[in-house]
Amino acid sequence: MSSLTGRIEQLRQDIMSSPPRISVYREMPFAIFRYNPEDEWTLRSETQNLAIQLRNAGKNVVLFSMETILWEILEKIEEENPGEGRLGGLIDQEKFEGFSNMQEQMVTYLSDEEYCPLSSYIEKKLNALNPKQDIGFLVHVGALAPHFYQVSKLLDELQGRVAVTTILFYPGSLEEPHGLRFMDMHDRPATGGYRVKIY
Repeated sequence: MSSLTGRIEQLRQDIMSSPPRISVYREMPFAIFRYNPEDEWTLRSETQNLAIQLRNAGKNVVLFSMETILWEILEKIEEENPGEGRLGGLIDQEKFEGFSNMQEQMVTYLSDEEYCPLSSYIEKKLNALNPKQDIGFLVHVGALAPHFYQVSKLLDELQGRVAVTTILFYPGSLEEPHGLRFMDMHDRPATGGYRVKIY
């Protein structure tokens, strides 16, 4: 049994236990499942298998793709603020002003209340679920790379605002004792202080 497969099985057992054992704090019913970025395609298959097993056991698993969420947010911004949020506009900005300026614009879109904060958008999606029956899987989180949004910030902002069990599948490396390096990018420090269980 591979490390990835073994940890998926441990996650399944913890979700199915009564009460679930995935959460350290009641106001944060979250867990992080860390995997190596090069295992993305294997992880996607394993995640689908886990969702099927949980559904067969009577749980309702809802997958939220961060890729899809980012596109939805850009579309929402464009609808509410004509001229903003357009992919073409971001492409032009990167072309003429450089990637870092375009990235700063994305950070603004995902953080500023004037636009569509990522944490509020995800909060609404998760709170539409039934905490007694549903489980949210946040997948394809690598779409936030390289610096569109900090995963630790997202979890902090969701604290106390979401009641449904949520698993965030995190591509990155583990730095002992509890630091995580997003997408294993060596030009950024490993962040610690996650107050959730890490698989």
